[in-house]
Amino acid sequence: PELKEFAGTSILKEHIVDSRYAMSRLEKNVHLKACPPELREMITKLYQQFKPNKILKKNIRTFVFEILPAAGFQRGCIFMIEPATRVLSPSIKIGDIAADRARPIKLSSVLSHFDLVSSAFSLKSPLREEATTPEGRRITMIASAIGNAAPMGVLYLETSDAFTVDIGPDPLPIYRALRQALSDCLNLL
Repeated sequence: PELKEFAGTSILKEHIVDSRYAMSRLEKNVHLKACPPELREMITKLYQQFKPNKILKKNIRTFVFEILPAAGFQRGCIFMIEPATRVLSPSIKIGDIAADRARPIKLSSVLSHFDLVSSAFSLKSPLREEATTPEGRRITMIASAIGNAAPMGVLYLETSDAFTVDIGPDPLPIYRALRQALSDCLNLL
């Protein structure tokens, strides 16, 4: 009986530590206030699954396949830096992103200065670009570094066709909440 009681106590302690960690990370995401209530609830549920010093695949799947589409972002890519080569490599492609948007980017090349993703890697604020696809569809592209203390990658997202109708007039406040949630999901400080 004593061993059983001890095992239950350690599980309870672990749960308390996880809950404190998740709540402290959630409270630091001040951009959540800008999200619609349904999206805020989805992100809050994601935070409840966080564990200190662990990156859980299920959390990343939830972020990419459930939260991003609900937030109005249908296409994009998560780039991570390869420090030795200074290359931003596409780690997770989101939706039907064009091949030229999800390619490795060498940060030291001359052309990288004109690229939205590589430029975003060295800045604190998100970069936003408007474009029209060959099919005549207007899109908004947003990119920003992920990781708070030092950039570890870039979150690049494109709005869906009906973003301004369904979600809101400006995607940047929602993007900022998502960028922070992804950094927290990846345990980036």
